[in-house]
Amino acid sequence: MIHDPSHRTGKEPNDYILLAEMKDGTMTGKNPRPVRRLYRMGGGAHIKSSADAAILDGVVGLNLDGAEKTQARR
Repeated sequence: MIHDPSHRTGKEPNDYILLAEMKDGTMTGKNPRPVRRLYRMGGGAHIKSSADAAILDGVVGLNLDGAEKTQARR
């Protein structure tokens, strides 16, 4: 599940998408860079009409295991 706060996602910014690791290639633009080990997003991802692909560029993970016990003690 991906949370995309962009306006193009509409009212529901959470998408279930497929990730595919990219093995080789180069992103073009002002600062070209290799795409090896980055992930291309597909499936339900909302992509700009001017873009060729959506690439996952950041992740935040939360470990909530035991969080309910910590809250109960406060």
